[in-house]
Amino acid sequence: DEKSVIIYPSSRIAANWLQEAGIRLYPGDTLRYAGLEIPPSFSLPEDGSAELTFEPAYMITLKNAKEDSAVSFASSAATLGEALWEQGILIKKGDKLSLPLSTPLTQSLDVELSTGRQVLLKIGDEILKAYSAATTVEGVLTDAGIHLQGLDFSKPQETEPVPADGRIEVIRVSEEILLENSVIPYSAERVPDAQMAVGEERVLQSGQNGVLTTMLRVRYENGAEVARETQAEWISKQPISQKTAYGTQVVVHTSPEGL
Repeated sequence: DEKSVIIYPSSRIAANWLQEAGIRLYPGDTLRYAGLEIPPSFSLPEDGSAELTFEPAYMITLKNAKEDSAVSFASSAATLGEALWEQGILIKKGDKLSLPLSTPLTQSLDVELSTGRQVLLKIGDEILKAYSAATTVEGVLTDAGIHLQGLDFSKPQETEPVPADGRIEVIRVSEEILLENSVIPYSAERVPDAQMAVGEERVLQSGQNGVLTTMLRVRYENGAEVARETQAEWISKQPISQKTAYGTQVVVHTSPEGL
């Protein structure tokens, strides 16, 4: 919180002003005059009043989660991000901090840094490069903005750790239901007819093929069919048998006498 202290200094040296105001100066603290940073030994103007801004430094302890190491430093920057930048600590793409870079520096902070690494994501025929500090496949996919939906899956699975070679494959899965029709051949039936002479035939009923409908579930992975399974079958059109009558009457033919 900002507050003002009015003093009547006996010296024009900036550090002495702080001492007379009861403020101790520590490494990392910042002094500003007219908006510009000045050293503690800066001599303020002799004439008139002057305003000196004191920005106290806070300790930041930055722990590297992967290397199990830590560094501590004091900073009077406005935010965590500015403090890290002043120390030459750059947060690269894929790195993760336990606190946002925009965190105001109003108290000492303990921050954990997880450094990211490059991973290769194979999605169909496409290979994407990404950077992530996540330790699981799910975390890497989330950092890369890739979401598994429906039947999609990954190799390794989402819950498994990121492989040593950094390669992850995403398989997009879709399914569709197909109806296929096949022919049921009609049967032929012969019916004897005593009213017809032997050798004669007559179609009583024309045959018609039937239709067998099959419901199939077809599975595609990255656009290629990998499986199909029969879900149900039914006869959508019954076949009609063909009936043919044939004669059984024996007809005796006689020739005129003498011929």
